Amino acid sequence: MSDDSLIEAIPDFVAFLRRDGVVLKHIGGKRLGFETGDGPLAGRSLEEIWPADVAAQIRQLTRRTLANRDSASLEFSRQGRRYEARISAHGRDRSLCVIREIEAVVPETEREGVRSGATEKREFFETLKQSIADAMLRERRLAICVIHVDGLDNINTHIDYSIGQQVVATLLQRLGCSQTDSARMPVWQARAIGDSVFGVIIQGFLDRDTLHGIATDLRSVLLAPVLVGDASFALTPSLGLAVLGEDGSQPAPLLDHAQTAMLEARRGESDGLHFYSDTLKLRSLARLDFQRELREAIAADQFALRYAPRCDLATGQLLAVNAYLRWPSSLRRDIKPGDFLPVAESTGLALDLSRWALRRLRTDLPALRGLGHGEFRVSFGALRQHFASDVLIEDVCDWLASGEIAAQSLELRLSERVLSGLSSPGRVLRAFHERNVALVVDEIGRAHSSLTRLARMPLWGLQIDRGLITSAKRDAIAANAARAAISVARALDLVPIASGIDDEDDRQRWRESGCLQGLGDCFGATLAAATPVTATATPVRKRSRR
Repeated sequence: MSDDSLIEAIPDFVAFLRRDGVVLKHIGGKRLGFETGDGPLAGRSLEEIWPADVAAQIRQLTRRTLANRDSASLEFSRQGRRYEARISAHGRDRSLCVIREIEAVVPETEREGVRSGATEKREFFETLKQSIADAMLRERRLAICVIHVDGLDNINTHIDYSIGQQVVATLLQRLGCSQTDSARMPVWQARAIGDSVFGVIIQGFLDRDTLHGIATDLRSVLLAPVLVGDASFALTPSLGLAVLGEDGSQPAPLLDHAQTAMLEARRGESDGLHFYSDTLKLRSLARLDFQRELREAIAADQFALRYAPRCDLATGQLLAVNAYLRWPSSLRRDIKPGDFLPVAESTGLALDLSRWALRRLRTDLPALRGLGHGEFRVSFGALRQHFASDVLIEDVCDWLASGEIAAQSLELRLSERVLSGLSSPGRVLRAFHERNVALVVDEIGRAHSSLTRLARMPLWGLQIDRGLITSAKRDAIAANAARAAISVARALDLVPIASGIDDEDDRQRWRESGCLQGLGDCFGATLAAATPVTATATPVRKRSRR
């Protein structure tokens, strides 16, 4: 298969770029106004094709993706229209750049491909039922293997779904190429049962050691890079196995147990391969219990919000309160957010939990109003699923329309991780910016933010991660990184906020470093919404972005 067969499957403009920003090969681009054919663009630098600012951003991302062996994206405007560029490393010295209109719709053929996943899973389940009945009748051993392939989601999201389908077809061909249908040798059937998940039914093996060897061979086959054209995709499979009779005798529990074992394999404790066991069953039940407790706690309003005061570092005046989730469980005492938030995100409960927190903030607002004066704000950190959907926009618009709060009194925080996970961050953030709701990127310092991306976002402030601020006391590198983050915020005309101001020395140190606001033990770790706090009367210095 040639490069052309790879890039013809992707809509709009596609190009292979050299590390120095020279176009090696391209196709498409008619709808974007780019020339087509190898002649006009091949061998030319990015500055000869796009405006200088766009070319500089694409070259910078190209170098970064090649250095980190990952993918990245950016949005830009050209001739009054908005586009998205997705760039991923392919080989040592070149990257694949895909440029599309942001408003472009998914082709009908792709939507059908997405819908077919549920059909294939049902067909696999029917095949499993028949295979179990046949194995019992012939007294043959049977196992179900569920395989998750890390990397397929990135291909579907950052490159193109049709390319992902070509990779899936290659993996299925590999899984099926070693099938042997004889009385002495194992036989297996493989199907895709999700965008990144395969199911394999293995019959006729002698014992568990033989089954382990078969699974190891299957994993080795899937570990080999997949070539589409001359693009190479490295994928990481995780396998979970459940054996008929030992781990279940019905299709549904057997499949569930194999999926549970696969999730254990993905945690990296078993070289990508794990058998279901009674110990794993207990862990699974414990996770299910925790999930059930979480669901019940949301329904019963058993969560709470704590409010951390955020003050002017120069005057000590209270400017805002940051709302944070708490779970004071009657069974487990206080449960840390780091323990329950990942469970909420992995079980689909994060949206419900985030909406609960916003409703509680609305309920607490009358008491919170007594805490500050003037430009006092409440700051809410919505969870990723809430930000990623239009539900947060609807919830905020409903609150603003009620007249209970002015837009200038509401602030939304999102972490670097949430920001990088949004498929269309510009569209989402602009929706709030147009309604005069302030936006703050939180946990600055935990990830690698693109400065050009931050500069183009309609943000109000950057909140530096608490761990970076507290580590700065004993780590010169952390101190330099925190000062750099403050400098970035000031250079972008954003308000720098330090989380972790725990004493007067911290306050003085970071104020002298140019930070404007802070929160931490120095100002009180938590405020009770019903207890007004007297703010310092000294006026705070005005900023145009406040």
